[in-house]
Amino acid sequence: MSYTHLKRFTITQDSHCLTVNEFKIKEGDLEISQVIADKVLENEIIPEKVKNNNKYLDSLFISEYLSKKDFKFINSDGIYFYLEGFSDSTEDWGDDKNSFEILLNEFKSFTSLFIKGCFLINKDWFTSGSTKVRKREYTLYDYYLLIILKGTTIDSNFFIFEFLSD
Repeated sequence: MSYTHLKRFTITQDSHCLTVNEFKIKEGDLEISQVIADKVLENEIIPEKVKNNNKYLDSLFISEYLSKKDFKFINSDGIYFYLEGFSDSTEDWGDDKNSFEILLNEFKSFTSLFIKGCFLINKDWFTSGSTKVRKREYTLYDYYLLIILKGTTIDSNFFIFEFLSD
């Protein structure tokens, strides 16, 4: 699989953020193992200002220690149910629930026409001592969800979404 990073944009709501990265697949099909091996999660999706300035938070996950087994594949629109459940408790979220739901609605409107399944990895599945996460970022991110999907209508593109709050 070979690909090119096409664009990146960010939607911010208070301290919550949804980043969207789009990639054009030039050859082959989406292979999560290749995305991990190529360190796309560390190199490609990070804005230049973050790459060149240690004041910013880095990507949470360390590709070198990740494998396909660390991701869960979710069929079709099951990711919406997962994310709705993730933000379900008003007691846990307080005023932040509304901010997350705004980002969730943006995600749904962006993906609803072409989602056929995705790979998900969640900060909550790891501990701060795990070799798969950066310790500093682990303690500073309130949550960090990373979703990789290939759509049905955009045949040669795949997307990486990050839901995060710090």
